[in-house]
Amino acid sequence: MTRSNSLVLVSIYSGIAIQNVGNSPVTIGLSLGGEDGNEIPNGATTITNLPALGYVARFIHVLFPKAALDDFTGSLIAESAEGGLPRRPWNRGPLPGLPVHAK
Repeated sequence: MTRSNSLVLVSIYSGIAIQNVGNSPVTIGLSLGGEDGNEIPNGATTITNLPALGYVARFIHVLFPKAALDDFTGSLIAESAEGGLPRRPWNRGPLPGLPVHAK
C-alpha cells in the first residue's frame, strides 16, 4: 500500500449573481473598489444586453481578470442607467456596495 501526502492550495473568491428584474434588456456597469472606496486599476467592467428577467453569475476574478486580486478586500458597485436592478425597499435607493474578498 502506498500513501501519498499532498498539499492542496485553495483560493477564495467572491462571486456575484445579478438579475434583470425589468422588462427590457439592460447594460450593467460594475466597479470594484478597494477598502478606501476608490476604484482599483482594471476594476471596471460592463455586462451588456442582459435580457429582461435574465441573470448572470460570475466569480470576481472572472469579471476582472486584469485586476490585482491577490489578498484583496473591497466592494463591488453595480449600476444601470436603464433600471432593471433591484433596489432597497425601505428607501428605494440603490443597493450599497457588496463586500468582496479574494485570497
